[in-house]
Formats: sequence, C-alpha cells, structure tokens
Amino acid sequence: MMSRSQPPAGNGARSRRERPVKHSLAYGSSGGVSVSGARTAISLIFSGVLRQRPNIRVILSHGGGALPILVSRIAMVSQTPLVSPRPDGGADEVLEEVRRPYFDLALSATPLTLNALLQITSLSHILFGTDYPFAAQSAIEGNTAGFDKLMDSLPPAQRKMVEYENAAELFLRLKAFLERT
Repeated sequence: MMSRSQPPAGNGARSRRERPVKHSLAYGSSGGVSVSGARTAISLIFSGVLRQRPNIRVILSHGGGALPILVSRIAMVSQTPLVSPRPDGGADEVLEEVRRPYFDLALSATPLTLNALLQITSLSHILFGTDYPFAAQSAIEGNTAGFDKLMDSLPPAQRKMVEYENAAELFLRLKAFLERT
C-alpha cells in the first residue's frame, strides 16, 4: 500500500484511486448549483427564448447563483462575433433581459446576495425561498435567520414584497388564497 507521502511509482501518474479528491458535496451543492443557474439564464438570454416569449416567467433559485456577479462580463462577451448564438441586441439586450427573471433567496439570504441582485433587477423580482425539503434542516434554519435579519433592514412595505407579495403576483391561486384570509 502506498502512502500519500511516497512518490508514485513509474512515470509519476497516480491511479484514479490514489488521486486526492478535488471536490466535495459542498462544491456540488453550492458551487455547481451557482454556475448551473447562471448557465441556464445565459442560455435563455443568448438563445432568444426570453425575448421570443415575453410572457414566460422564470424563477432562478439561490439568488441566481453566480449570475449577478458575472452579468457584466456576460454582457461584454455577448458582443463577441465568435459567440453563437448571441443576442441580437448585444450587451444592452443582456442587461435588459437579465432583469426579467425572478430570483429566490433559498440558501442565499445574505446582504451580499441582495445587494448584487439589486444591481441587476428590482426588489419586485426577489422572492423568499428555503430549498425545503432538499437542504439540511440546519441550513434552512440558518438561511431563515439570515432572511429575517436581512428583512429587518428593509421598510415594512418592501419586506412584505419579498416575503409574499412578489410570489402572489406569480402564483394567482396563492394570491386568491391570501386575499381570502
């Protein structure tokens, strides 16, 4: 049996079993999701789906993942002739279309996420989210505590928007239920 402190035999290549693990469940459930959410939004924008279907409503989970941070770079790349498909309107179209989706704060209710989202969209497109039943209870409780703290920093009318009013505009049966209660 070879220990990690010994150099590998032969040409220096390690077998798959001997290679150190370079990812973990934490990456898969946070980093991977962050990138895939951004990739989904980019695909919808670059393929023209959002422009061609103006009535479609999209909710990007986890605060849109990496999208709020990458959107200016994505807009710049949209003008590159080698990128295909790309939005006809270039960077302006990217910046306009990225305002259309809704973004939930599941496992991302932090001041950094909210501030990044407010750079690309309005508060009317931000929703409460928990990631229940997929996230661990401790993660949900931590996110909910972070959400409450984040909402305490907003005026009551804005807090209500994020807590339930924005969702009610998306889900008409929820809106009807809330109006009855």
